[in-house]
Amino acid sequence: MTTSVVLFERDLRVRDNDLLSHAAELGEVIPLVVLSDRFRTRLPEIPNRARFLVETLDDLRGALSDRGATLAVRCGDRDAILAEYGADHVFAADHYAAVAPGAVTPAGGDRYKVFTPYWNRWRQVSLGTVRTGPRHIKTPRGLDSDPIDWLRAIEPTASALARGGEAAAHETLNETPLRIG
Repeated sequence: MTTSVVLFERDLRVRDNDLLSHAAELGEVIPLVVLSDRFRTRLPEIPNRARFLVETLDDLRGALSDRGATLAVRCGDRDAILAEYGADHVFAADHYAAVAPGAVTPAGGDRYKVFTPYWNRWRQVSLGTVRTGPRHIKTPRGLDSDPIDWLRAIEPTASALARGGEAAAHETLNETPLRIG
């Protein structure tokens, strides 16, 4: 059986995650978030971001659980943690843009100077097929996480915060009128 690690770094979502879909087609998947020591030491200094991260991890854990998978949240050195799993494949997103980098760059330069040519170029770009993500994800038994109680204990300083997570993002998007053209 093939085992793949899907490393969630910036793109903490399940619904249209091509890497996760591909890994699930190959066999067992270890969905993994690694919180580096450097990042962990900075989180108390940015408490609102810490709260957003907790909510995002909870949402990701729930979305994966709905598909039969377990999220592993580990703290420490990413390369050392990846080596512990001995997976056949490691998948990590190199970007999370709607289109490939450079797809809307003008032919004669590095950026547009006025909006209309930029808008016209965007309208020509195909966004491709949006996958819905895997319906079922098989994870190895006994997949453990490091405790993140320390992260939950960080109190935000703002009174009104945007909720973290993919579900909250979709709710906000559905509530926001979108005007194009």
